[in-house]
Amino acid sequence: MIRLIASDIDGTLLKTGTTMPDPAYYRVIGQLVEDTRALGPEAECMYCTKDTAYFSPLDQNIQKLMTDKFYFHCKTVDRLTGLPFPCIKFSVKIKDELEEGLRQWFIPKWQKSHEVTRGGNYVSVMQAGVTKGSSIKKIQDYLHISPEETMVFGDNMNDLEMMEQAVWSVAVENARPK
Repeated sequence: MIRLIASDIDGTLLKTGTTMPDPAYYRVIGQLVEDTRALGPEAECMYCTKDTAYFSPLDQNIQKLMTDKFYFHCKTVDRLTGLPFPCIKFSVKIKDELEEGLRQWFIPKWQKSHEVTRGGNYVSVMQAGVTKGSSIKKIQDYLHISPEETMVFGDNMNDLEMMEQAVWSVAVENARPK
């Protein structure tokens, strides 16, 4: 019997026993913003908190997409560095011409200390050890639910770890072939 169904939805960044990320993480987000800006003007980013996605004036295309298509609660701020709100996920929207910079230095740099996932034209950076798979595992453990009792839905490479936590994994029709 299926007792847990999970779908591809943004998760939460938690340290054991807490509900918010370590405040020291804010410095890391500042460096992520600087690295994103170094990729060029085609790279736009969003700073996601529990309730709101924040954007700078340099990120208006991704903000419009998140507002119009995904119905995020969005807010424009002067700059993404130094925000006093805990960041649970930092995402970068990229264009094909940025592929070389992503492969050569951005992703390798951040993979050393963080979870870096890629789904289509987005790269998401989260605290090390926090994946969709680890989140599903935490829920399963808390509710005493096995992988045999779990069904998940996903569409992209960043959903694979989540799918490994469930016997019943469904890739939707428009999912990437892998």
